[in-house]
Amino acid sequence: MNYFAAKKPMQQWATNLLIFLIFASLSPIFSQNVEHYTIKKINSKITIDGSLNEDVWSLAKPTKDFVVLGESQKAKTAAFAKILWDEDYLYVGFYCQDLNVWATYQNRDDPLYKEDVVEVYIDPDGDGKKYIEVEVNPLNTIFDLWLTKPWAAGGQGMTDWTMAGLLTATSVDGTVADGSDQDTAWMCEMALPFSEMKFAAATKNFPPLENDKWRFNMYRFDRSFTSGKIGEATGWSQTQGGQHEPDRFGVVLFDGLI
Repeated sequence: MNYFAAKKPMQQWATNLLIFLIFASLSPIFSQNVEHYTIKKINSKITIDGSLNEDVWSLAKPTKDFVVLGESQKAKTAAFAKILWDEDYLYVGFYCQDLNVWATYQNRDDPLYKEDVVEVYIDPDGDGKKYIEVEVNPLNTIFDLWLTKPWAAGGQGMTDWTMAGLLTATSVDGTVADGSDQDTAWMCEMALPFSEMKFAAATKNFPPLENDKWRFNMYRFDRSFTSGKIGEATGWSQTQGGQHEPDRFGVVLFDGLI
C-alpha cells in the first residue's frame, strides 16, 4: 500500500506545512524574534563628520536602545543607531552614552574590540557566510574584515581585506582615555560603499532595490579600564551572548526615496 497516496488531503496539507516550518526555522532569513528596521532612501549625501546633527538624520528613525548580549535588560549606558541609504552608500550613525570614553588603538586593524568600539555586521543574502564586519573606535580607527562563516563553526576572518572607499568619523563629548574627568557620549558615522559588498552575495542587488531585505546587526562595547570593570557588550538585535551569530542578526528593509 502506498501510505502517502492514501493520506487524506487535509493530512497531506498539514504534513507539507510542517515540513515548510521545519526548513524555515533552520534558515537564517526566516529566523524569528529578531529586530526589524526600515531604511529610508535619501537623495542627498551625508557629510561624514561624526555628528548626527544634520537635518537628513532626522529622517531616520532611531533603533531601540541596545540590549546586553545574551540578556534582556538595557545597557547601563544607552546606545542606539540610525540607518539611511542612497545609490552609493549605506549610512550608519551611532550614539553612545559613555561616562569614560576609552580608546588607545590608532592603527588600522588593531584589536579595537578590546576597548570602546561600535561594530556593524552585514550579511546581504542571510546565509551566514561571507559576512562583513566593520569596527570603529572613538579615535576613528578602523578594523574591517569579512568572515567565511562564524568563528564557532570554524570560520576564518579575512583581516587583510580592506573596504575601499569606506568613510568614517567620530566625535566625543568629553575626553578620550582620561580617567580624571567624566564624559558624556561619543558618536560615530559610517558610509559603507555598496560596491565593496558585492563579493559577499552574488544573488543580491548592489545597490539594493526597493524592498530588498538583508541581515544586519550592530554592536557597541563599553569598556572602562580605569574602573577595573570590563563594562558591557550590547547590540541591536539580541544574540545568545556573542556578535558572531548570523541567525540572530536583524532584518533591514530598503525603503524607497523619502
